[in-house]
Amino acid sequence: MVILLVVLARYHLQPYKSTSKAKVNGYEFTRLLPPPKGSGFPPTTTERIIFMNITVYLGSNEGKDPQLKTAVRELGSWIGKNHHTLIYGGSKRGLMGELAESTLLAGGSVIGVEPQFFLDMGFDYDAITQLIPTKDMSERKAKMIELGDAFIAFPGGTGTLEEISEIMSKVVLGHLDSPCIIYNLNGYYDDLKRLLEKMVEMGLAFERNLKGIYFARELQEIVEIIKGSLFTGSGA
Repeated sequence: MVILLVVLARYHLQPYKSTSKAKVNGYEFTRLLPPPKGSGFPPTTTERIIFMNITVYLGSNEGKDPQLKTAVRELGSWIGKNHHTLIYGGSKRGLMGELAESTLLAGGSVIGVEPQFFLDMGFDYDAITQLIPTKDMSERKAKMIELGDAFIAFPGGTGTLEEISEIMSKVVLGHLDSPCIIYNLNGYYDDLKRLLEKMVEMGLAFERNLKGIYFARELQEIVEIIKGSLFTGSGA
């Protein structure tokens, strides 16, 4: 009787660890399964372990606002600490370099995609995990889209605007089912948001087609948008 009680006690004290692997919307995850009914185990909270390629568009200049550096390093640290992979333009300069460095320091992987003419100018960051050279800017944009699972536009210049505009177009056309996130730090992209609203107002765009485009003012909003899109699709 004593032996039986000890065995039963150990059985109920052991955590239930049955898992299953699945892929939803292209993302791999591991789920803790709930215990069978009548097993005696308490209900198990479902956990998801998701590793994503996060494409970030931004400039190689530092900008005049010190908050840009702070915010971009926070973004990189979050990517690294959560074991995601950063996809970015490959440069070691300015905000690009800050983003890559902070991701690496936090334990993440970094893939740079950079045109050969920039490499010839010595702009590459040799500490990153992988560097993919391209023949021109068009090939670079295509590769960054191909690799990405989520897309973020940090405050940047005309190049950043061009890159995220292509993502927005693909989302609107239904050719891309991934979150398109505009990091509207300190209202930097307020005018872009108003322009999209003006398009809808003038009947030149449809609001339903813009629902996969998000404006976020802080990192936590970006995190929630990405989490919310994983199992529902970016437009949900």
